[in-house]
This record gives sequence, structure tokens and C-alpha cells, in this order.
Amino acid sequence: GVVTPETTEITSTDSAGRYRFEDISGAVNRYAADLRERGVKTVVVLAHSGGDQQGKEYSGEVFDETADMQGVDLVLAGHTHQPHNARVGDVPVLQAEPYGAGLSLADLEVSRDTGEVKSVSTRLITPYAHGPTNHEVAAHVERYASRTEELSGREVGVAAEPVTRSATASGESALGDLVTDAHRSSTGADFAFAVSGGLRDDLPEGTVTYGDLHNVQPFGEDLIKMELSGEQVEQVLEGQFSGGVRRTLQVSGLSYSYDASAPEGERITGVSLSGGATLNPSASYTVTVAGPLADGGGGYGVFKEGRDHGRVGKITDSLASYVGSLPQPVSAPDPEAERRISQSP
Repeated sequence: GVVTPETTEITSTDSAGRYRFEDISGAVNRYAADLRERGVKTVVVLAHSGGDQQGKEYSGEVFDETADMQGVDLVLAGHTHQPHNARVGDVPVLQAEPYGAGLSLADLEVSRDTGEVKSVSTRLITPYAHGPTNHEVAAHVERYASRTEELSGREVGVAAEPVTRSATASGESALGDLVTDAHRSSTGADFAFAVSGGLRDDLPEGTVTYGDLHNVQPFGEDLIKMELSGEQVEQVLEGQFSGGVRRTLQVSGLSYSYDASAPEGERITGVSLSGGATLNPSASYTVTVAGPLADGGGGYGVFKEGRDHGRVGKITDSLASYVGSLPQPVSAPDPEAERRISQSP
């Protein structure tokens, strides 16, 4: 079992700071060799690491690391929530669709004489399309659904059209704009930030329930309000590009432009406030983010340096209150018109 070294960048420092995250293939090769010396004939890697696959073309961390692995028969991937059924050399790499929508299946043919793997056949399936319902599991689902129905089914508002995570070329989305507007409005902050990857579901057109809003950020996290200087706010924005990985933050209360070709640490080319004023590096601003970001998660240690951290509510309650307060039916901000995030020429 291995996990991506990116773990230090996407979880809170309190959680990940106690551990050392080594190179994936280096760790695999060391332990695979040890296992084989003990007589183990079949080695399967369970990796919280993924990539991207389009047809037969693939790229990304898990494929790069598999190419450097030795003595491995199969890699079961994860993390990026994208289906993989590929081979890197002779090693199959599988990743099913997320949230139980898919399963990875691998059949390994093993020699009775030597114990070595002779061949591996792989496939991905959608389990709900095969076989009868498991009534025991269905009963558990129904029991918990009925216990939460009063809350999750409560109507909060009506959406004029679907509010989605579909992003512009610069990374801004209608859902991201709506969520950060909600967090800023409900806490009275100057700015609000939200991690794009933390937005897990779109909002449907028509009736919007509390359950729909919970599905957008299904973590039950606290909202934390703090004070940052303008200089620290700019450090937050620069942090989206640290380590050669883009981790887009959705924003409210400000707009910024960036140049992806500029040197790291110098990619933010301008920051302006909602009223058009320029961000003042020496001024103090109030900022609202979810708890893990406030703890420095995702590589944003500058949030942990903020002054006067204080809990100001829950993420779903914030969104529900805001959506319910808007003129109905609700129309989310148009990211193409808002241009809170834009790329410099």
C-alpha cells in the first residue's frame, strides 16, 4: 500500500505532519524485493495515486511510478477518480469510477508449479448494472435515509438552471462563485476561498434541498474566519502554483490575474477588490475558509498564520442560508462575466 507524496499538500498539516511521504516506486521496489525474498510470488500494489487516461493514452503520477516499479504484477490506483484500465509495460493499472459507481476486476493466472503469475486479465464494471439488489444493504441504506429525510429533504430554494463545477479556462466555476459568495456573505468577511477539488457535486435545476447543498461539500466542516494582511492574501494566491501543481482556489470579494509561464512565486499579476480598488499589501482583511484550509491544509500554510481564528458556522448551513436569502429562482454568478480569475496574456 502506498499513497501520493501530494498528501502533504492536500490534507491538514496536523494530520500529515507526523509522517514522511517517500517516492512511491522507491518504496514499492524496496518492499516488493523484501517480500519476494521471503517467498512471496505475487505482488499487488494498492496505490492512493492516479492519473489521467483518454482512450489508450495515459499520463500522470501512478503511470510514471509504475514504469519505475520492479517485481510488481498489478497496480490498483485511486485518488484522481478517473477510470484507468491500462498497461505500463507488462503491469496492468486499474482505477474504477468513484463513489462505488465502478469496480476494478483482475483475474491473475498463477502457475501451480512455480507460483509465479503467468497472465493478468482486467476489466472495469458498473456494479449496479449486474445482478439482483442486495436486500440487506438496501435495508441499511433505507434505514439511514429515513432518519435524515426530514433534514436532507428540506427545500431551501429553487435554481433557475443547473449550477455546475464546469470551469472556465482560467479555473473559475459558477458553483465555486456561489459557494464562496455564501461563505463571505454569511460571515461578513472581506474575502472567502474554497478549494475547487472540495466541490463534489453540482446543484440541480429546480428545487434545491438541504441534501443537495450538503452533497456539494459533504464534509460537515467548520467555517473559520481570520485576519490576513494583503501580502498574505497574495501569498495564498501564489500558493495555487507551488510545487508545479495547480490547485485552483475559488474566490469571492476579489479578482486576480495570473501568468502561468512566469517563475513560481511571481505568477500573480494583479489583485483587485470587488469595488475595483487594488489589494493593499499592508492592510488587514478578514478571510473565511473551511477548517482544513485554516489549519494549513492543501499546502496553504499561510492560513494557519492568520490572526484571530474563530469558528463562524458550518459550510452547508452557510450555503443553505445564503441560497434561501436570494431572489428566487436563484441564478448563480456567470464565471465568464465575473472573471474573478483570469489569465494574463
